[in-house]
Order: sequence, then structure tokens, then C-alpha cells
Amino acid sequence: MSQMNIHNTAAGGPYLLNIWYAAAFSHEVTHEGPVPRTICGKHVVLYRTDAGEPVALQDRCVHRGVPLSAGGKVEGDAIRCPYHGLLFDGKGACVEIPGQDRIPPTARVKSYPVVERDALIWIWMGDPALADPAKAPSYEFHSSDKWNYRTRTYDFAANYLLLLDNLMDLTHVGYVHKMVGGSENLHSDARTSVGGDDTHAVIVSREIANCPAPPQYVNALGHDGLIDRWQDIYFDPSRIWIWSGGQKAGTGALEGKREGVQFMTFHAITPVDEGRSRYHFSVAWNFGLGNEALAEKMVAGADFTVLEDKVIIEAQARRMQEDPDIFVDIRSDAGQINVRRVLGRLFEADVAAGHG
Repeated sequence: MSQMNIHNTAAGGPYLLNIWYAAAFSHEVTHEGPVPRTICGKHVVLYRTDAGEPVALQDRCVHRGVPLSAGGKVEGDAIRCPYHGLLFDGKGACVEIPGQDRIPPTARVKSYPVVERDALIWIWMGDPALADPAKAPSYEFHSSDKWNYRTRTYDFAANYLLLLDNLMDLTHVGYVHKMVGGSENLHSDARTSVGGDDTHAVIVSREIANCPAPPQYVNALGHDGLIDRWQDIYFDPSRIWIWSGGQKAGTGALEGKREGVQFMTFHAITPVDEGRSRYHFSVAWNFGLGNEALAEKMVAGADFTVLEDKVIIEAQARRMQEDPDIFVDIRSDAGQINVRRVLGRLFEADVAAGHG
């Protein structure tokens, strides 16, 4: 595939490699044992050193190809193959072969640059020389004392581009997500603008005025009257985050005075292979801080909402296997089309530079 087709979401690799992908949430990787991941069709093993630093290596012993994650043991800063005991350090070099002193110089596995920031471990699958740790994404809502948050990870049987499409076009909320959505037409008729800035390649801003409060907002606001709502979607190639909220109608939300109930949802969609994706999700909220009962409700609501998306997107992916190229664009597709164009330009730049 010489280019990333804007429409053909059934197409698989090659992948855009020279960006930071979410490999795991921080709590998922420990020193106790290795964690397998498949990212852009490549098998990776994650673990932590004695000092707690994350490591990512090719998940394949160079001796006989056994996955290091398949019962391998983390020892200090290294990992031992479960088959014949070869020991590999955090850079991928073999440092011990039981039964012999000489270690062949080719006895090493590929290592991948990783950065841990704001409760996430990011991995660079492309050219290591291009990996700038300073540019790994930050996300302040995972480290702010003004917000509570909870994380979830989901596996989708769908190409990752379909998940990005879903997040960039929220007109589906009124149809798919009744608990948070409210009226169908309100979302379709939302005042919408599409742009970008120096930090975010695509920004979709949506405003819904004078609408009935859906159940989630009634519970949070203690108000079942009319509200004004906003949904701002921020995309960069590594992740999407969505700032949404609502407050009593006519209190300034649509003029920029946003003081009501607010949610920040984080979405890092990592390609597993052409037909599977790993979805790193978090929800943060600015009310009821420290209320664990509320936190449980927030997590339950988030699970319910994402799983509603999962049903739709996986059904879409199955049907698209029959004919992936039949699409009719409508007005609300502007955000997702811009995302495809951004990814396509990055992919073409990588190919032109010999990195694709």
C-alpha cells in the first residue's frame, strides 16, 4: 500500500510507525512478570527493571524463536527465555547463555524506545533515531489533584482507523449512547466547527444549546432542566482526548464560561494488526472528588458506553470485509476525513524519507 487511503479502512499494514503509540497503562506493567503486546503487527514484551524503568523488547528469543513472554522470568534488569535460559538485558543484548561462556555478537533482540508519562507507557515502533522522548504525549488530567480518573483497556476486532472515525464524529452519540446522549437530532444538529492548531492536528468543536439533560448530567448536576452542552475533540496522531460538559442553559457555557460538570475522556488507539486494535481509555471528572461510590458509577458508565461502541464498530468491520470501498460522505464526516488526511500525509512523508 503506497498510501493511506482516506476511505479504505479494511486495509492493514504497512503502518505509520514513527509516532508514539500507547503500549500500556503504567499499572499494567510490573517487575513481577513480562507483559506481551502486539503493536503494528509486531510482537513486543514489556517489563520493568529493578529500578522500575519500563523496557520493551522484541518478544522472540534469537535462539529458537520462543516468545520471551511465554513464561520468561524477569531477573534484575533482564529477562530470561523460558526455553533454554538465555538472558537478555534491557537493551536486547544477550548477557548469558547457560552452559557456555562465549556469547555470539548476533545474540540480541530488538529493543524499542519507551517513555512513561502521566500513567501511560508510550512506545516507538519506527526508527529509534527519530524517537524524541520530549515529544511523547503528556496528559495532565492523569496527574492533577483537580480531577478524578479511572482507566480501562479494551480489545476491538476492528481496524484502528474505524475507532478513530467513531471518536471524531459524535453525531452517533444520540443514537448509540442513550445514557449520555439524549436526543438524536440535537447531536446531528449541533453547531460544529473543524480546525486545528500548533498542538492538535485536528480539532472538532460542537455546541448543543438549550437541551434536556441526559441521565448522566442529571445525576451529576442535580438538575433535570435544560442545559447547554459542549464537546471538543482534540486529535494528534498518538491519541484523541475529548472535553465535554454541560451546565444550566443560559449561564455562559456557549460563550466560553465553562464552569459546570466536565468530563475529559482519553482515547489512545493502538493498532494490533489489520483487523484488531487495543483501546486505552480513561475518563476524568471534576466533581465529587474522593467519592469512591461515584467513581464506581463513572467506571460502570464508561464501560457501558465503550461497549456500546464496540458492538457497532465490530459489526461495521465484519460487514466491510465484504466490500471495504463503498462509502458515502456526509457533513459530519469532516473531522474524520481530516484525520485520515493527516495520517496519510505523515505516512507519505515517512515513505519519501525511507522510513515507511
